[in-house]
Amino acid sequence: MSRIQTTEEHFRELGHLETRRQVPGVVPVDHREVRYVEENGNDPFEAFFRRLVRHVNPPVMKDGGALIEGCVLTVPGGRRFQALSYRGDIEGWRQQVTQGAAALNTTLGRMVDGNLVLDDGSSYKLADCQVEFD
Repeated sequence: MSRIQTTEEHFRELGHLETRRQVPGVVPVDHREVRYVEENGNDPFEAFFRRLVRHVNPPVMKDGGALIEGCVLTVPGGRRFQALSYRGDIEGWRQQVTQGAAALNTTLGRMVDGNLVLDDGSSYKLADCQVEFD
């Protein structure tokens, strides 16, 4: 006679699953680029993200997509940066995001050797940043 498992029983059989998340951009992923965007403090980030990636019209990129990674880095001094990534036409998306950020007057950053390096020339060790995942 077969037995129907509950979801809880199924997960218990799987054992411990690693749930620690990696900060986006620390480990490079082929065909994907991660940028950090400073929150503007006025809008929910999802709305700001949409304005950022749609600001340049017609779009520079030819294919692919962009998404919010669900990771926020708060640097010493309190500035907050949300991770986003894009794939497909990497160069086109890079231009789309960079031009959108310039038009919206926001700072971009990227991970370089375990440091958050901002386009304004600032650099912060990841160990000195507060990391939040949603």
